Amino acid sequence: MLAGFWQYFDWQPGMGDPSLMGWLTVAAYYATALLCWLAARRAARPGRAVWHILALLMAVLGLVKQWNLLSAVTAAGRALAFAQDWYAGRQALQLLCVAGVALPALLLLVWGVRRARGGWRASWLPLLGLLYLLAFVLVRATSLHQVDALLSLAPAGVRLNWLLEWLGIGLVAVPAGQFLRKAG
Repeated sequence: MLAGFWQYFDWQPGMGDPSLMGWLTVAAYYATALLCWLAARRAARPGRAVWHILALLMAVLGLVKQWNLLSAVTAAGRALAFAQDWYAGRQALQLLCVAGVALPALLLLVWGVRRARGGWRASWLPLLGLLYLLAFVLVRATSLHQVDALLSLAPAGVRLNWLLEWLGIGLVAVPAGQFLRKAG
């Protein structure tokens, strides 16, 4: 079934973007995870679980970024497509993958909102930010050529990929920081 898979698998562990901006992005994920963890410690019972989950998933996204695990998923999908001889028809599977992760991400958002109950005001924006980041990571993992070309644009020397990723991180970090400031 997987005959030839390894000959096409071309991934090595390591920082996928070893630039200063790449490392700052990893640090931003971990700093946001810390903010969410601190928010969980100060949150009332209904909203505590949401902040814990946000902390965990932001830390996981930091690990994914730090170890270039997204490229591993993309390389594995590409190697499987070549080994199984369906690389030419991969677009349908790429869209199916996007839809397959979008639905659970949306369910996670709904679960988080319901779980937060009284903490809804404090957690709707970071949950939306997490959903945005998960969608962003998924779209990058599917390696759609048109999207890759768009993300590599660098108006004024700043890659669009960085701006979009930092937007998602900010949608989680800023409300977490505001929650901590208000919680005193």
